[in-house]
Amino acid sequence: MRRLVPLVAMVALAVVACSAGGDSSAPPSTTAARRSTSTTTGGTAAGPPSTTSTSTTGGTTTLDKADPRAEVVKAYRAALAVDQALGAAPNENDPRLAGSYTGAAEDRLKQVLLGYRLKGWVGTYVGKRFDVTIEAVQMDGASSALLTACIVDGGVLLERSTGKAINDKLVTTEERARLLRGSDGRWRVAVRDTRAEWAGVAGCAA
Repeated sequence: MRRLVPLVAMVALAVVACSAGGDSSAPPSTTAARRSTSTTTGGTAAGPPSTTSTSTTGGTTTLDKADPRAEVVKAYRAALAVDQALGAAPNENDPRLAGSYTGAAEDRLKQVLLGYRLKGWVGTYVGKRFDVTIEAVQMDGASSALLTACIVDGGVLLERSTGKAINDKLVTTEERARLLRGSDGRWRVAVRDTRAEWAGVAGCAA
């Protein structure tokens, strides 16, 4: 889907008022800092590798699959892939939503997909740039994490019937996502907030 967080705001204003609210949780106990990058040109966001590399002051650390921070990053990237797939074929009742989203983030995305479907809009990333840089993962215990990402998004929002571009601007956003681990052991995105947005490749991606 074309820029989940920025377009969520746009579609929500056009279709239905919807707010996820901010995240004012206590300071985290563990932090993994910059940076892990995924680049896609011509499809949905690629899934994460089996290990996640992050840079910290004084060197680079590789997180293996047993590290909970790697699980959080994997779940976040999976949520982005679900977002893009459903944007291309909007269905607010698709069961994949509940597999990657929960709470306010799930409700918000359902409203966006409903808006897309009613308006006849679809999103596409075919031949377009989509870079995701994980800037930080902060663990709050075993079942909550706060992730910060920098996204360069060149996806296009189209009118399905005519192919007319509704939004085709390349933008960079810095977003913060709260992920929660459910009783089934699966991490899901509960809140997504855009902290800043820039035209083109700029800001956190510069």
